[in-house]
This record gives sequence, structure tokens and C-alpha cells, in this order.
Amino acid sequence: MIGVAVVAIVLGSLVIHKRINTPSAESQQAADAANQDQQAAATPDPAPVASPDTSTVGWQVYNNTKYNFSLMYPPNLQSGTVSSNSALGTYSAPIKGFHVGPLVLVALKTADLKKSASDYFNSSYQAALHPQAGGASDTGAATACKIDTINNPNAQVKSVSCTGEGGAERYAYITGTSYDIFVDGYTKGYDQADFGSFAKDTDYSNILASFKFSLAAADTTQTTATNPTPTPSPTPNPNPTPSPTPAVTSPIQSFTIAADDSGATPSQISVPAGTIVEITFNVASTNVYYGGLDFRSSVVNSGTVHSGESKTISFTATKSFAFTPYWPASQVAKNYTINVTVQ
Repeated sequence: MIGVAVVAIVLGSLVIHKRINTPSAESQQAADAANQDQQAAATPDPAPVASPDTSTVGWQVYNNTKYNFSLMYPPNLQSGTVSSNSALGTYSAPIKGFHVGPLVLVALKTADLKKSASDYFNSSYQAALHPQAGGASDTGAATACKIDTINNPNAQVKSVSCTGEGGAERYAYITGTSYDIFVDGYTKGYDQADFGSFAKDTDYSNILASFKFSLAAADTTQTTATNPTPTPSPTPNPNPTPSPTPAVTSPIQSFTIAADDSGATPSQISVPAGTIVEITFNVASTNVYYGGLDFRSSVVNSGTVHSGESKTISFTATKSFAFTPYWPASQVAKNYTINVTVQ
């Protein structure tokens, strides 16, 4: 009996010890929950990421029925007006386009025009792809180009934006099946007309993102052949109205400037105010870096002129300014200028 009592006492002690040291399931779950709450409180919430403004609510649609393309644009802009010229043309050989606010869209319907637009666009695009240090002019104004991200599911769009001595520049190249589109976002077509400005930085990219070619091929409207009704010959007018006197046009002055990496001849020209000026830049085939030269100013830019080639630009003389030549690929300014004095 004494042995049985001893065994009972030992077993009872073990059971009591286990109950004291082993927490219940409910107690363990409560402890785990409290631990998770402490960890969550110690971990800060991630900072919110701002989404780009891609809203085009309330925008209007521009349909170009001549070349069969469309895009959307903000209501504060005007569209559809034909520009008098674009960055691809000169006064004597203008290349027109269509205004969409500050942009001019040019349909590239010929191989020569397509090559000219491609060369013009690629000079800035390559500068954005391969930026070079030391791209500051003599006045300290740096030129920098960057490639824009355009999310357009309907067309292949390349765009580049640059800032520099000549002001902000934007150019885009849209590849199509039968023709391409060049977007001149710098000159306003040389019209100096105000068709509105971008209210937000995202307006430019949203316009390009909405661009699309229509399914119909441009300028291929088919007609059904019929027997035409003869048109009667007009009756002569015994009292013809005299032709109006032609409007007086501004005088034109032309200049040729030979240039290389060291200097230009002549380095200064003078013209009366209101004169239409045509300048042909002849870039030498020697003493010029292989990328050529780009003559830039606050009035008009030449675009890339390759070594051994020439290019003509035109503008109306309203104020004095200076051209600064750049290496297009590296955006490095040369250490001379070509001064235009307007009297």
C-alpha cells in the first residue's frame, strides 16, 4: 500500500508540472497574433507611386481625310489648318503640313521627302541615344536630348525632345505601310500663328499615343466610269473684269556660307527688316567631323548638313541673331558663330 501511494504521488506531480508549463492552444494563438501585430506596426507602408496623367476625357478627334489618319487632341488646341512650311522646307521650296496645336504633321509621300525627314529626325534621335559630355555652347546653354516613351498600340511612333540654345524642340517619326508621318514640334510651320499650347506636359505624348492610320489607302478613291455630259463652251464676256494687281511681296536675298569645324565665310551678313532671307550652308568635305554640322539659332535651325553636302533654309528677317554650329551626334558647339544683323 505504501508503494502504491508513492507511485500515485509521483504521477500526480508530473501531471501538475505539465499543466503549469504547457500553454493552452488558445493562449498560443493569442500570443502569435500579438506578435504579428507588432511586426506589422514596425513595417512602414510603401510610398504611393504617382501614375502618369493619361486622361483624354473631353478631347476632340481630328480626322485627316486627305491622307487618312486621325488623332485626339485637347479642346484648347486648334487643328486642321495647313501650314505654310515646316522644318523640312525652305521659303522657295516649302514643305507644308497640317497644324495640330503647336505641332505640324507632314505626310511623307515621296522617297526624297522621306529621306529628308528621316535624316532630320535621326540627327536628334542619335544625340539622345548617345549623349556626350561637354554639350554646352559658348554662352553656357547646354543642349540635351531624350527619347520619349510613346505607348501607341496602333502605330510605330518614335519621338525625341531636346532643350538648348534654340529653345525646346520636339520631333516624332510615325512609320506607316504606304507612307510615313513626320511631326515637327518646333517651328510651328514658320507661320508664327497661335493654334494653342500644351496645357500639360503629357498632352504631347497623349496626342502621339492616339495617332492611327485609317484602313483606306490615302488618295485612292475609286470612281465609276460613265459617259460624261459634254460641258458647253463658255460664252465670251464682252466686258472682262481686269485682273487684280498682284500683291507686293517681300524682297528675297540669298547668301551662301562655306563652313567647316574651324570657321565660316562669310561670318556675318546684314539684311533690311522684312526681307525674306535664304541661306545655303555648304559644309566642307575636309576639316569636318564625319557627322557634319547643325547650324542652330533662336530663329531657325538647319538640321544636320553632312560633310561635303549643302542645305538651304529660309526665314523672314525681324530681329538680329546668331547661328552656332554644332556637331549633331555629340551636341558639342563649335567656337565660332555666324551673325545675322537685321537693320
